[in-house]
Amino acid sequence: MSTILQTDTVALPGWTCATRRIASPDNPLKLERGGVLEDASLTYEVFGPKPPHEAESIVLVCHALTGDSHAARAEHAGEASADPLGRDPARRGWWETIVGPGRAIDTRRHTVVCANVLGGCAGSTGPASVDPATGVRYGPRLPQVTIGDIVEAQARLLDALGVSRPITVLGGSIGGFQALEWALRFPERVRAAGVVAAGTRLDAQGIAFNEVGRAAILADPKFRGGDYPPTDPPTDGLGVARRLAHLTYRSPGSLDRRFGRDRTTNGDRYLVERYLDERAERFVRRFDANSYILLTRAMDAYDASEGRSLCEALRRFKGDLLTVGFSSDWLFPPHLSLELSHLAKAAGVRTRAELVHSGDGHDAFLLPSDHLSRIVGDFVKGWTR
Repeated sequence: MSTILQTDTVALPGWTCATRRIASPDNPLKLERGGVLEDASLTYEVFGPKPPHEAESIVLVCHALTGDSHAARAEHAGEASADPLGRDPARRGWWETIVGPGRAIDTRRHTVVCANVLGGCAGSTGPASVDPATGVRYGPRLPQVTIGDIVEAQARLLDALGVSRPITVLGGSIGGFQALEWALRFPERVRAAGVVAAGTRLDAQGIAFNEVGRAAILADPKFRGGDYPPTDPPTDGLGVARRLAHLTYRSPGSLDRRFGRDRTTNGDRYLVERYLDERAERFVRRFDANSYILLTRAMDAYDASEGRSLCEALRRFKGDLLTVGFSSDWLFPPHLSLELSHLAKAAGVRTRAELVHSGDGHDAFLLPSDHLSRIVGDFVKGWTR
């Protein structure tokens, strides 16, 4: 295990938010596409009854494309000043339907770790971070990261936290890519992997949607080759990218049920248009355009079979694999989830494949679902005792 310095930690009973250094000049992180990071950190949160190095049951939760470490809200009052980034820990978490006291991943029984991905913009090293070698933001000069690099960084984080027991790892969308990559890259460290609303790769349509979103950002005059000031980012282009992406997260039926052809009160716009505007306005206030470009490229590039025999890699994994598809998901259609489960079964992996019937599209994995809660609850209870 590598020795990594802790840079900023605040701990409270049941909840921790901190930033850990996971690369240094003496222990650089070599990236798969050829870059090297000599100084990198991850911001993470821990929920649960014991710190990671003492916990018998560790669940690593991996967030989706534009998520962060805040999978659930902190339980304790008076913690609003404890987040080193100044965010309110009592704010709603992105997976509160699954993570929390009494939830499918019960934080009274299991210690949950969730880290903002390498390349993100919620505390971890990413394009908006300052390059210590130059004193200016990386911007477009941050080397391209891959899903494999993200997982390597997470592994270093768990090393730094003193985690030596096999873990359960679970994620949705590109968080599902991360969970799968954990099982393939570190089979001895994973007792169970849950791949939710994902598969072994993104299909051509998903890549095409991501490319159109990136093109919108690049076409914004404020993008300036990626060297835009933080006070004047390319919000128009990023907003268009978010509007487009959000359509892939929902389903045609869910939009029609919610909005139909209804108009605003004064009749000048459709309600669905206003909805997309609101989503874009909220998004551009919290997300960095360079991170969006970098992470969508990582998403497009991931192919679990690239550079290795997927069957052989799966054979080395001795834990359990859960795959969950959603009937109306057209970003990761359910056949991609079933394809992974068939490959895993053929490789001798103990596999459970589930299909959740939902009309809410890809984002159904983030929405309340008794069915999904039962699936995840059974999965975690069975493999983290």
